[in-house]
Amino acid sequence: SLKMAKYHLFPFGKYVCQHKGQERLTRVDEDSSLLQSRDDVSLGQGGEELAAAGPVAHWLYVVFSCIFVAPFHMFVFGCCWFVVIFIPMAKLNLEAMKWNFRAKEIDLLEGYPGPGRDVLICTYKAANICYTKYTVGGMNIMLVNLLPFVFISLFIGYCLEPIVHLSSGNNDWQGAPYIVKLFLSLFSIIPLTYYIGTAISSLSAQTDSFAAGAVLNATFGSICELIIYCSAIARKLPDLVQAGVTGSLLGVMLLLPGLAMLLGGIKYKEQRFSRSAAGVSSVLLLLSIVAAFLPTLFFINFGAHEMSCGGCSVKDADQLLDENSIGIPTDDIISNTTDLEAGFYGACQYCYTRRVDLLFDPLYQKAEHISFASAFLMPIAYAIGLWFTLKTHTHIYDFEDDDEEKGGHDAPEWSRPKCVVILCVCTLLFAALSEELLGALDPILDEYGIPEAFAGLTIIAVVPNTAEIVNAVQFSMQGNFALSLEIGSSAAVQIALIQIPILFLFSIAIHGSNPDCGSFTLVFPAMDMLAVIFSTLILTFISFEGKSNYFTGSVLLIVYVLFVVTFWFIGEQTQLEEEPHFSPIREFAERKYQYQGLNCSDSRSDVN
Repeated sequence: SLKMAKYHLFPFGKYVCQHKGQERLTRVDEDSSLLQSRDDVSLGQGGEELAAAGPVAHWLYVVFSCIFVAPFHMFVFGCCWFVVIFIPMAKLNLEAMKWNFRAKEIDLLEGYPGPGRDVLICTYKAANICYTKYTVGGMNIMLVNLLPFVFISLFIGYCLEPIVHLSSGNNDWQGAPYIVKLFLSLFSIIPLTYYIGTAISSLSAQTDSFAAGAVLNATFGSICELIIYCSAIARKLPDLVQAGVTGSLLGVMLLLPGLAMLLGGIKYKEQRFSRSAAGVSSVLLLLSIVAAFLPTLFFINFGAHEMSCGGCSVKDADQLLDENSIGIPTDDIISNTTDLEAGFYGACQYCYTRRVDLLFDPLYQKAEHISFASAFLMPIAYAIGLWFTLKTHTHIYDFEDDDEEKGGHDAPEWSRPKCVVILCVCTLLFAALSEELLGALDPILDEYGIPEAFAGLTIIAVVPNTAEIVNAVQFSMQGNFALSLEIGSSAAVQIALIQIPILFLFSIAIHGSNPDCGSFTLVFPAMDMLAVIFSTLILTFISFEGKSNYFTGSVLLIVYVLFVVTFWFIGEQTQLEEEPHFSPIREFAERKYQYQGLNCSDSRSDVN
């Protein structure tokens, strides 16, 4: 009716009532629970009555409401519910839609109703920030609201896109659709990672055996990142995986504790934590970084380097003196591979030294042996660390300052079958979404010239760790920064000691050890190693202080931003170096491989 339309324009302080004795609707106000309310309020008399409709008119009105009125109510309901703070307006629209189908006699009052009437709908506020703390089935409402993006992404990627390709005959979407797919996939990954993490926590808490719980956490704790990285390795994107691993380490050692310190420091002037517990975590973290980057350190120190030149042309000595160019004698370039006469030089516009590609360096095979040793020993070190911290020396984590009740893990009490079902379903959905994410990311990088290393350091690394970052910030704002720090340290140790060996062995299994065929190696770029080492030292130094505040958090965030900016320019420089250039070692090695007939099907490259 027109009166209800006027009510929807400004419902605050107005009452939708009916006479006592009629069928009651559920009352909704700002004191109601999130999903349902069963309390009816008997209030006053007065107002205007709406005429009861006859049977035929009633059904005509129901049909009219379904076609024209209900879709608008559902649209407004969905928008308000998704924003979360406007859930009062969402519930108001839902109750109004129920009333439209029942078509009972109601009164619309602008004043406080008298005795003899029941209040059906009443609200005073359009928004309430407290709704952000509500949970549905043990999960935060904001994460639950992101679940529809999972099915939208899967529908677009596996149903809509093949239909468009078949109808148009085009194998690729161009421009905006890739961006839409990328953001839908990113929004979809966030709730799935949280559900997987919560299921693992709830399931491991119910295990009777310490070993079973430890193995469960080690196996599934990094499953989200492993799925994405394994998909990228299968697509022959090893540089993206290396950047993602580096970004994950920087994220959990700088971004996670930095945000927790900053936001927790705004609420609390200073938070203290156990230095002994932080020391144990720091020692294990240092061990993890040494084991993960030892092959890189070996190859950087003893690996071959070459001079690469660009803009080269053949000129004689007189021309070189006139133009003041860089000259390289042709007989020193490649023996028996050129018909140039003596006295002629290759004049190049620029030259620089660079590390020889792994494929063309005989030393890589020795570094590969070190990689196998590290991949075998790192999980053993992780198991020893688990046994030490969770079984034999648990007293280290008992902090004396327990006067106040602090926030901690608040996982829902899910049954074991429910945990297993949620874990399996979310893992399968995440695997499907990872294919969509990488399928949309690759053309976007090519289209907009975004460095692959930068994308791996930010998008691929941060999004799967969003749930851990949010949890760490929440615990810090509840006065429990010690738990936030432990989340970051444990995640870094798990990345270095569990993820990296699994990725290395998985890459060997599907691509062999030939780095030119998309194989993931433990020889990282030098900047990746230095960034992780510096981050580890900074976090270790802060941990030994035993206290946190907003200043230290700001420092960690600034260092993280500086690394991100640096990796953007490193990615641009890498793209520049990949342009065609004159490289004597590469030229010789490529000729040798063409002669020997080696290709990516070879499991091992022999360059001797």
